[in-house]
Amino acid sequence: MSREHPSDTIPDEREPSLHDTLEAVYSMDSPTVTTTDIRILLGCSQSTARRRLTELFEEGELQRRDTGQQTLWWSTTPEEETPSLTDLEPVRGPKTNAVDLIEASEDSE
Repeated sequence: MSREHPSDTIPDEREPSLHDTLEAVYSMDSPTVTTTDIRILLGCSQSTARRRLTELFEEGELQRRDTGQQTLWWSTTPEEETPSLTDLEPVRGPKTNAVDLIEASEDSE
């Protein structure tokens, strides 16, 4: 018997890197993003997206503000001064398609 997941929960099949997560934040048209935005873009679970965003917050790459029901995240660096993402350590695990999704969204503009 197959077990179904609620629509807002995706199993942790992908483990996006910090680089993928930060690129996803930068790719959004909004000055802030939610954990759900990042979950959808990276194709990972809500808890994985929150964990990655929290790691970036702890490293000083992102800021956050709790608004009651959700947390808003934003970059600490102005867009024109985006830090080099090569300094971030990738996470070991299955490859995600986040970069492909980001590049595809840029091509459609």
